[in-house]
Amino acid sequence: MGRDFAEEVVDFGPDVEDETMASNGWMPDKLLEGGAITDAQYAGAVRYLEDYQQGVDGAGKGIRPGHKMAGAGQIRTKRQAAESYRDAFHAAGSDVTGALSWCVLGRGTVYGLAECKGWNPQRALTEVIKGLDKLVAHYGSA
Repeated sequence: MGRDFAEEVVDFGPDVEDETMASNGWMPDKLLEGGAITDAQYAGAVRYLEDYQQGVDGAGKGIRPGHKMAGAGQIRTKRQAAESYRDAFHAAGSDVTGALSWCVLGRGTVYGLAECKGWNPQRALTEVIKGLDKLVAHYGSA
């Protein structure tokens, strides 16, 4: 029996203004470089993005240039990646999946998330970090 993962596909909504989208890098890269997140949180973000891209968003299209896949040498099927993404999506919980979708799966910035949600930037960063912590707990720190 096939499983439809349509409910986990991210809809980023209508076009947003340019300043809400990162033009020079992926947000977790910037957060790691700035010391705002740990290596474990970064690894969780990478795995979440890989699972989404490999399993839900067309089997790897749009993977960050120069980025090595965590499962190099390991063959994962689209279904395995989709199930891994679904499990992580549900483990993270609905309170933070929007922040993760914006800043990890999309090209959104913390400032853009704050603007879209009507939050101050510190609250937006806190929500992203809370989501990354949940991914670390789900995937493990290794």
